[in-house]
Amino acid sequence: FHCSFDIPESIFFMPGLFDAHVHFSSHSFFPLFLAHGVTAIREVGSTKKDIFLLRDKVNAGVVQGPRMFIAGPILEGYPPFWKGFHVVQNRSEGRSAVKELKRKGADFIKVFHTLKPEVYLVILDEAHKQALKVIGHLPKSINVVEAIKMGHDGFEHMHDINKHLDTIISENAHLKNYPEQRRFIDIGMDKAKLENY
Repeated sequence: FHCSFDIPESIFFMPGLFDAHVHFSSHSFFPLFLAHGVTAIREVGSTKKDIFLLRDKVNAGVVQGPRMFIAGPILEGYPPFWKGFHVVQNRSEGRSAVKELKRKGADFIKVFHTLKPEVYLVILDEAHKQALKVIGHLPKSINVVEAIKMGHDGFEHMHDINKHLDTIISENAHLKNYPEQRRFIDIGMDKAKLENY
């Protein structure tokens, strides 16, 4: 078999891109994702009530868009920080919320810093029982090392981490050279302090 056609030099092939942090508001963005090579998205907190149905339609090919992995509504405490997310005020509500999200087909759970620590712990426990990872923000009274030991699976923003790093960053890190979040580009960690944190 011989194929004889010319491929223009400007054409190239690449794997589809994955946008790992999306807050979905409208499927009108789907053509933009696809036009720019984004063939999958990780939706980390939506207020849309039909997000699960839309995900299923996209993944089934009924609606054209990037493949979706979703958390659904963020679990947060009272008073709510964002309108439209799922408020959980006690352990029972936290456990029920995780079970409900699992039933709806959530791929993972997203938590917010407004949760009470005891509710956050129950969410971690139930999510792991349901084979779901927990990502997102930490309750203000829990530091990043404690959260990792408790089973927190992923952090979405540096501001969840940087407030707890001051005691374990070495003096040679020259942090003052980096304004705002850029100061974490060249940090040096004190291993002994980190191990004893």
